[in-house]
Amino acid sequence: MEFTNDQLKTALKNAQPMIDKRVQEAITNQLIESLAYSASDRIKSECIAFIEAEIVPDVKKTLMANKDKIKENMQSVAIETSTALLAKIQENIKKNLEGYRGTEILKSLIS
Repeated sequence: MEFTNDQLKTALKNAQPMIDKRVQEAITNQLIESLAYSASDRIKSECIAFIEAEIVPDVKKTLMANKDKIKENMQSVAIETSTALLAKIQENIKKNLEGYRGTEILKSLIS
């Protein structure tokens, strides 16, 4: 079924309010999305600025006030970790020397 030019013009004229409404909705939605995106960026920037200006200095002061305790704890952890690692290495060496491998190692060293 083909339409004549007059029929197409009439259909377009009748649909014009609906077309205008859809165009207006599309523009409004795009504007809302754009504003929401830029508002999100603005809020993020404000939060970062607040944290840098108000929170970071207090955190730094707290860290500096507890610097010695933090260093002691870090050193303690390092010592405990090293001690545990050394004990495990010694345990593995002992197992290797006492077992079949140890015998083979000693034989190869002696011969």
